[in-house]
Amino acid sequence: MPPSNLPSWLRTLIYDVAAKEWPGYYGLYLEAQVLVESGGQVDARSEAGAMGLMQLMPATAAGLGFSAEDLLLPRKNLTAGLRHLKEQWDKFPEVSRSDRLSFSLAAYNCGRGWVNQALKLARADCGAASSRDAGNWQRWDVAGPYLEHPDCRKAGGRNPDGRQAMLYVARFWAVFDRLNRGSK
Repeated sequence: MPPSNLPSWLRTLIYDVAAKEWPGYYGLYLEAQVLVESGGQVDARSEAGAMGLMQLMPATAAGLGFSAEDLLLPRKNLTAGLRHLKEQWDKFPEVSRSDRLSFSLAAYNCGRGWVNQALKLARADCGAASSRDAGNWQRWDVAGPYLEHPDCRKAGGRNPDGRQAMLYVARFWAVFDRLNRGSK
């Protein structure tokens, strides 16, 4: 494992949960997400009500079979968060593996509906007839910025904070790159 500012017990737990819950998922990705989400604070709470290491909302956790109390238990919080991320990953079969994690992280952060709308707008602007048409619209650097487009709306007509979602994904990759450089 590369050097990190997280305590060794937490780093060991992160890599253990990653290996158990999503075989083949690089534990360093999960570590980077924990650092971006909560800075490694087990009892972190956001103003919006997100809790724990992976900053999950209690309603999201409940949909995954976890209670709000579970969100303050490191193993359960990591498990719930990684399961939620994997659900997002599985919903992007049309996206290449190289861009899929960025879309999954954006959906984790701002919601799948907003990311779907951004992809729809990118697909239309790129002239793809269907979601199966390969092309640039499926790349994060092309479709991601559509999260900030005025027509990118969630059910109910609210605009997502597309800029915040874009910054979240960028922060994740910056932290991952820093950690990854430290492992070499």
